[in-house]
Amino acid sequence: MKRIFSVALAAVCLAHAPEARSQNTTVATVTAVQRVAELREGAAPWKRRGRGAALRLGDGFRTGKRSKADLKFTDGSLLRLGQLSSVEVREAKSVALLSGQVLFSALRPGRVLAGSGVAEIKGSVGIVTMMEDGTAEFSLFSGAVEVSTAIARVDLPPGFWVRARPDGTLSEVQPAPPLRFSFGAFMPEINQEIAEGPFVGSQRNRRLRLTPERTALDVYNPNIEVRDSLPFRRSVPAPSPRPGSQLFSISDAGLPSHPKPGRLTERLKEAIFESGAVDARAFDHLREADPELGHFSGFDYAVLGAVSDDESYATGARLRGFGTRGRFYGELGALPLRVYARGRNRRNNPHYSAINLASLTYRTDDYDVQLGRQRFVSGPTQLTLFGSLLRPGGREVMDAIRLEPNLGKGRTLEIAYLQDAFVRNLPYRVGGDQRGVAARAAMETPGANLGLNMLRYIHLPGDDNVGATLDFAVPLVRNEIEFYGEAGRDPFRRTMLSMGAFFPGVHDRTGIDLFIEYARVNSHAGVPGVPTEVAARAYKRLNRHTYIVLGANRFKRAASSVTLGLSIGGRSYHGDAP
Repeated sequence: MKRIFSVALAAVCLAHAPEARSQNTTVATVTAVQRVAELREGAAPWKRRGRGAALRLGDGFRTGKRSKADLKFTDGSLLRLGQLSSVEVREAKSVALLSGQVLFSALRPGRVLAGSGVAEIKGSVGIVTMMEDGTAEFSLFSGAVEVSTAIARVDLPPGFWVRARPDGTLSEVQPAPPLRFSFGAFMPEINQEIAEGPFVGSQRNRRLRLTPERTALDVYNPNIEVRDSLPFRRSVPAPSPRPGSQLFSISDAGLPSHPKPGRLTERLKEAIFESGAVDARAFDHLREADPELGHFSGFDYAVLGAVSDDESYATGARLRGFGTRGRFYGELGALPLRVYARGRNRRNNPHYSAINLASLTYRTDDYDVQLGRQRFVSGPTQLTLFGSLLRPGGREVMDAIRLEPNLGKGRTLEIAYLQDAFVRNLPYRVGGDQRGVAARAAMETPGANLGLNMLRYIHLPGDDNVGATLDFAVPLVRNEIEFYGEAGRDPFRRTMLSMGAFFPGVHDRTGIDLFIEYARVNSHAGVPGVPTEVAARAYKRLNRHTYIVLGANRFKRAASSVTLGLSIGGRSYHGDAP
């Protein structure tokens, strides 16, 4: 079998689609594009194309980094390309998958060709992934598929996957991850609808920050007194490091998050499909894939290291195990970490180790509920310690119960009861349980991402107050520069403002995520503010399991710091997932 793995999808592999009568017959139409997509008409050069573009015999179509596109075939079936995916139209009922990953929601029986192999399908939902070594993976979530090559054949039932190797052999049939927890892509969001707005602050941004390959480096500067910046009861003081020292904490990257598709109302479906988008039947067919099918488990691990320009450094590891079964997902993570700060006796350098993840998620069509120690990363603020209302001090891990109702495409709502907002050692210690209530409502549109945040700590000294902020992200230059920020007041009535810039064009050309941020929190009624902070950070994914991070933080009238962090690891997934 050749490295290029041909996948014939009959109008997404439909046997009853109309036959193409000439090279000018439209086989499929582009109905939605997320970021970058290009079309090649026959042998012509690649050109940027968007919604409404037509694919004919001999045409090629591909997506860029963090991009996605939906194709509608002649009977309304859906073919969705993930990021860095490429297909070519070969026949009226056949396309070749050259790279990447596609999801299909086929309304009628058809055939899938894979090199010298053939897959006979009935109205089905599945995912086909082309791997770098020429292996193709078929995952099925509804219907029935027969996968065969010149030397092997297997009937693939829903809830399972099989791999066709380059030599024509087939792997054993294995349970597939449930569709709502699909793994396999760098951005595991192939089952999510197209989002055309800015990247920063979106659910796509959130999922990237939660993937296990992504390592976040949190820099704690000793010139900021946590107990002064977070005025909790004096009975629960927050110890600060020895003067002149600098501490780091490297927080775990966590789990890829896959918000469920859910059920939309009839009025909402009419609004989505009235302008010629993918047929509502394909949409419903995808929704009806049994969420109880499939199960998955595994663990990932990494060795972490960080070094600062003041000769302080930290070493540690990230360990995480997880499992899915039907609607349930559970994970447990540990972060062994030791900090070697300048001026300390090596024998007295402390451990800042902790259980940084321990949660159980239950997912339905209408809502998600997550209970336990979990990460909160929603919103546009990425770097600054006090630029986010919900994550002051750079904290992301909290003990909480969180509810996320499904409000439909582009709308999110998170409501959480915080049992402990400042978990010990993550990224610093605050004694006692800092309880509270947090909420976030967000909307994603093609022109902007908007959010409203609310936070109230319970039983604060003095009057109990509610903090509230608005955040936004807008493209200054589409696909090149995004501007974002957050403004309002915190629960201590201090006004806060943060602003930042993200450069998606730099990532497209170099693979580097580059962020620059500014944040300020003013004092109020005796509660001290926070020195103005400017931060910059660059993330680079070196390979499948290695991330390097370079960060710089500067506080007004305080020392600056430059820190380099590295994460090198691996993973082992049951079922030999990619």
